[in-house]
Amino acid sequence: RGLLGGVYFSSDDEKEEPAWDDSVPGEAMLRVIRTTAEFVLKNGPSFEASLIEKETEDAKFDFLRRSHPAHKIYKEEIKKIKEESQKASNALEKLREKRNCNERNETNI
Repeated sequence: RGLLGGVYFSSDDEKEEPAWDDSVPGEAMLRVIRTTAEFVLKNGPSFEASLIEKETEDAKFDFLRRSHPAHKIYKEEIKKIKEESQKASNALEKLREKRNCNERNETNI
């Protein structure tokens, strides 16, 4: 298995992977970037470092290198996911506070 859960096969029947276009990321590459960003945020910087080290031969992870044109998109995706997570966390906290306030009000009645 690959680090992101992909299964590697070596067979003569294996279909060739589509070439990655570095200039404009397509939907497939954007999905890889998004999934990688999610895994890196979940598992930390050491996961990213091991991914860079282990996937050097796989062109779809070239965006992890700072010199790659899509690296900026990857970093922006990490930032976006962090912001989404923070918003969700803040909303959940507000709901908890409201529930606690309602519970206190009910006990004072």
